Amino acid sequence: MADPEAHHPDQELYRRLNRLDQHFRPAAPVDTNDLLKGRTDQISRVLGAVGGIGEHAAIYGEPGVGKTSLSLVVQSILSVSKIATAVRVPCTSEDTFASIWDKYQEFLIRDIRRRRVPNPDHLRQTLEESDIRAGAPATPSNVFFLLDQLAEIQPITVFIDEFDRVVDWEAKSNVSDLIKMLSDERVNATLVVVGVADDVEDLVAEHRSIERNLLQIPMPRLQAGELTGILKEGFEAADLSYDPAIAKDIVDISRGLPHYVHLMGRHIGRNALLAGSSTVTSEHWFNALIKSVEEAQETVARQYAQAVSSHRQDALYAQVLLACALTPGDAWGAFLPSDISVAYSRIMKMPRKTADFFRHLRAFTEDERGKVLDTRGEGRGTRYYFSNPLLQPYVILRGLQSGLATREDLPSLPA
Repeated sequence: MADPEAHHPDQELYRRLNRLDQHFRPAAPVDTNDLLKGRTDQISRVLGAVGGIGEHAAIYGEPGVGKTSLSLVVQSILSVSKIATAVRVPCTSEDTFASIWDKYQEFLIRDIRRRRVPNPDHLRQTLEESDIRAGAPATPSNVFFLLDQLAEIQPITVFIDEFDRVVDWEAKSNVSDLIKMLSDERVNATLVVVGVADDVEDLVAEHRSIERNLLQIPMPRLQAGELTGILKEGFEAADLSYDPAIAKDIVDISRGLPHYVHLMGRHIGRNALLAGSSTVTSEHWFNALIKSVEEAQETVARQYAQAVSSHRQDALYAQVLLACALTPGDAWGAFLPSDISVAYSRIMKMPRKTADFFRHLRAFTEDERGKVLDTRGEGRGTRYYFSNPLLQPYVILRGLQSGLATREDLPSLPA
């Protein structure tokens, strides 16, 4: 006899909401290859470094592009396929070289206890008999010998995530020394350093000395087709059809950052399901917009408030910052002051020139306004860009919410 609860409307709704939430994860990194879109090349390159003796890797890019997600997916691939014993170590601003490797040992012990790694008993015995577990200091040499011993059992991969947060210069220098030692001795252990940076020099200390051993893997923003794929699969997982125009708007707002696609996709999908609709339409758009603004990261919201606050109603900081956010940039998201005129004129509903907002641009680069913009170049070639890339989509969301901008104002993201 059929279960009378199996087709209860509420039960079906909860199942669809759960499937939606499993796919759209604005607050947590993606940890399966099925959910990580547009990163096949980066996955392949990290796996190549793991397979090459003496090779290591640095994954770097802007906030919100999926660096931690890439680490988790590759870690999962290595673990499930038993290619290597892979452990991810998240860093904080308080970490030292010793504390990083203390955490590595604790995470490895956890995975051994949960039988998540190959040869767990042999690994446990080797770890327990190591000098470091016996109280020796976690110097580059001692960590080298620990990894060398573990690698005799099974290839080792260590993801040192959020390495940009480490402020201890000695810790960064010691990691570089360790990479060089592992490479020179051809130990079958791979270090993958992960963090926010414009280039590898910003992430890894003394990088020139290990340049030939370090595979550089930049994480660019995603393109429109890849982001649309995230939405398509998420909506289909919850048995939702969708208006392609809605998907395009979400993608354009994101400016290539998957975090905002996950955030808006989740809210607009939930609005549709809770309204009893099987199709995502414009009717669900505005409420999703409001929820996305409310659930944006607190640091981003604070940055926005500091940048635009003023006692004068005619200060126009919100309007100028919105024009910056709506202005298509170059490959690095940077734009010339003259580029802003088109968007600013639309917002103000009258022709505007650079002189009308140039002082605002300068103010956005100063402490009083939170330095929300930074610059590249000099003189007439000076370009501006958002110092925190996650702020740009948030500014657009606030502009749409306030009515200063409409969906027709959204600049298209490259396909």
